[in-house]
Amino acid sequence: MGTAFSYFYDYYILKNPVDLPMYVYVLVHLLFIVPLNFFAYFLVYKSKNKSPGAREKMLKGGAIAMGLVMIMRYAIYYIYVYKVQYFNTIVKFEMSEIAMYLLILAIFFIKKQWFYPLAFVVGLLSNIAVVFYPYTVFSDNPPFHMYTVSSVLFHVLNGYMALMLITARGYTPRLKHLGGVLLGNIILFAVILLANRITGENFMALSDPSKLPIINNTRPPVNVIIIYLVFNGMSFAVFGVCELIYKRLHRTHNTEAANEK
Repeated sequence: MGTAFSYFYDYYILKNPVDLPMYVYVLVHLLFIVPLNFFAYFLVYKSKNKSPGAREKMLKGGAIAMGLVMIMRYAIYYIYVYKVQYFNTIVKFEMSEIAMYLLILAIFFIKKQWFYPLAFVVGLLSNIAVVFYPYTVFSDNPPFHMYTVSSVLFHVLNGYMALMLITARGYTPRLKHLGGVLLGNIILFAVILLANRITGENFMALSDPSKLPIINNTRPPVNVIIIYLVFNGMSFAVFGVCELIYKRLHRTHNTEAANEK
C-alpha cells in the first residue's frame, strides 16, 4: 500500500515520471497484492489455536498466497519494465523480497528465543556496514544494492515482529512488538541518512534519482520516510481493528448462545 501510494504521490502530486502506467500498478496492488497479503497474515493469525496438522496446512496456504504476490509483482515488472535499463536492479530487489518472505515463514519452524535478538543485531550491523562498505559485488549500481541487501534483514525483523504482533496475546506484548517495528524503521533511516552524508550517495534512489522526490543528495526524502512509517502503522492498525471486531462478534455470539440455553 505504501509503494502504491508513493507512486501516486510521485506521479500525480510531484509530476515525476514513473516506469509503468499508474492505474495498472495501483489496481493490481489494491485488487490482488494487498488482499493476498492480508489473506496470508490472516491464515497465520488463525493458525495459532489449531492443531499441528491444521497449523501446517494454514501456514502453507499463507506461503502460497505470498508466492502469488511475488508472481504478480514479477508479471507487472516483466510486462511494463522489461525495456527499462534498471530491470536487473528491480529483479535483484524482488529476489531480496522473496528471501524476506521465506525467512519470515522459516521463523515459525525455528521457534528459538535467540532468533529475535540475533535478527535485530544482524540487521543493525548490516545497515551500519552500508556506511563503511558502500560498494559490493553488484558493480552496476553499488549504493542501491548495498541498501537492498542490508534492508532485507530489517524487513525480516519487521515481518517477524509484525507476525508476532498479530499472534501475541495481550496489549503489552503487542505494544512491545509495535515499538520494535517503529524503532527498527527509525534506526534504518537514521543509518541511511548517516551513510548519505558520509558517502555523498543517495541510498533512497530505487532506480533513477531524477524520478524520486529527493530533497538533495545528502539525505533521504522526508515524505518517503513518513509514508513508510505511516503505512506500516496503518497495516497494523487495520489488523488490530479487524481483530477487535472479530472478538466482539465472537463474544456477542457466545453471549447469545448462553442466553438461549
